[in-house]
Amino acid sequence: SSDAAGIAQTLGTYYDSIDTGDYATAYAQYAPSTQASMSEASFASQTASSYDFAATLNSVVAQPPGTDMAWVTFTSLQNASQGANGDTCDSWSLDYTMQQVNGAWLIESATGHAGGPANTSCG
Repeated sequence: SSDAAGIAQTLGTYYDSIDTGDYATAYAQYAPSTQASMSEASFASQTASSYDFAATLNSVVAQPPGTDMAWVTFTSLQNASQGANGDTCDSWSLDYTMQQVNGAWLIESATGHAGGPANTSCG
């Protein structure tokens, strides 16, 4: 879709910022409604040990005006204490609800792709 480039840019910034420890920039990729439910400090502490790679934007589907659903797959490495089920490696398949705010695409929420599991262990 014509929205895919902007969405890919936002998600690329998001993952790159997490990987380089720039949690303020990563947090800034969330929609205001999402930021209202989670502080930057909380976000930073939850992602402090995360390294995300091999992110692929598989599809973008238009939703109601101003929102799109983006299906993304990626792999994350993290400390067991911060991993799902104590995992140190996870393969993710997520549907991100993306919201257009002042011309920028921002992350509103994420759920497992097509109702499936959000992640599976790869180590």
